Amino acid sequence: VCAVFRRNAKFRLFVPSTENLIGGLNFEIVMVDSGCSSLLLPITGESDNNIHSLKQIFPFLDHVWSIHDRKGVGSINVVLKIHKRNPTQTFNVQLGVDLGGALLNVPYLHFHL
Repeated sequence: VCAVFRRNAKFRLFVPSTENLIGGLNFEIVMVDSGCSSLLLPITGESDNNIHSLKQIFPFLDHVWSIHDRKGVGSINVVLKIHKRNPTQTFNVQLGVDLGGALLNVPYLHFHL
């Protein structure tokens, strides 16, 4: 799989698309954590990317939710990690839908808090 990312002024990598389907939700902003090869997703107070939508799409009955601290360069960030209770199941992810992005399967999702 080949991917193209944009680097911002703080040298963080972002997917250069506003059409990113992750676990059934569209995310306009997706940051790639180059330190551990995971996607960092925003939780907003608006649209579909809020905590209430996440609880409906990723219910506690089928998913495990946990809070973790992530050590970055010069800072510590807090993330919400969601994974499926069945360890053989993954999340469907398609980054850059408008760019013809490939369908991927990832074992968990990280959300910036």
